[in-house]
Amino acid sequence: MELGIETTIEGQIVEKGIIALDAKMFLEIVRKLPDSDITIETDASFKVVITCEKAKFTIIGKSGEDFSYLPAVKKMTVLS
Repeated sequence: MELGIETTIEGQIVEKGIIALDAKMFLEIVRKLPDSDITIETDASFKVVITCEKAKFTIIGKSGEDFSYLPAVKKMTVLS
């Protein structure tokens, strides 16, 4: 069984692209950061640099093209 979570956040996108990250690792990093602007940079080898104030983390991602998208869920009105 596969599990997928999708979330959307507001941000400034400098260059459009797609990358897959280890969600648990990413969450652990972001959770420890101060409540400030976060910069996420990637390169062609899927190296990801996450910076916030004086904190800097580097992790390796994977091509987002290697992962299927989550199926769209239709909103339904249910009466009981």
